[in-house]
Amino acid sequence: MAKQFDIREVLEQSEIDQIASFNESPILVQAVKKALLMPIYYQGTLPRGKKLPDLLLNWILGFLISDPKASDADIGREVRIRQAATDMLDTSFKELEKIRRQVELPPQEKKSR
Repeated sequence: MAKQFDIREVLEQSEIDQIASFNESPILVQAVKKALLMPIYYQGTLPRGKKLPDLLLNWILGFLISDPKASDADIGREVRIRQAATDMLDTSFKELEKIRRQVELPPQEKKSR
């Protein structure tokens, strides 16, 4: 199993602050996820009412066209590599989601009985 990491170990405080601001907008977070993950998640799907996509946009078909003599082992290795990359991206998004602004609560006054 891979070592767990804390993304804060590699970020400057100014970067952490910007990510915290980014996380305050769920719509922006979803838009960025869609933009970055669309090439992975929407491979081979045909949205209703859209033209047929370019065949080469599908990464596995593009791989096969660029190397038609690829062995089944080569194809399987490519699929596993892409799957691992997708998992890493997903893990990174989960780490980013953990970064939130620290809200400092005022000290509570002790109530005397």
